[in-house]
Amino acid sequence: MEIGLLPGGKKVDPGPLTFPMPIHVSEQPQILRLEELISAKLSTYIGVGVHRVQDYADVVKLIEANRPSRDYCVDRQVRDEYQKIWDELHRPKSTQ
Repeated sequence: MEIGLLPGGKKVDPGPLTFPMPIHVSEQPQILRLEELISAKLSTYIGVGVHRVQDYADVVKLIEANRPSRDYCVDRQVRDEYQKIWDELHRPKSTQ
């Protein structure tokens, strides 16, 4: 398993969000909550585009696996993109 260590409170790409800042010191790794993970991945995809298409695909898989609501509490700066993906995943499939 590969684990990415990222700088809390900093940006690593031109996306709209910075990484969340840990709220307490711990010897254990602090894992992003689902809404933070989805927000971070969408921010990176928005900022970099096709070169980070895997982040977009990861968000699709996270939505499919966890079934969050359309108005799930992702960051407001990426909410439109989240809802666009959610809507696409919940659109009835054509029977052609």
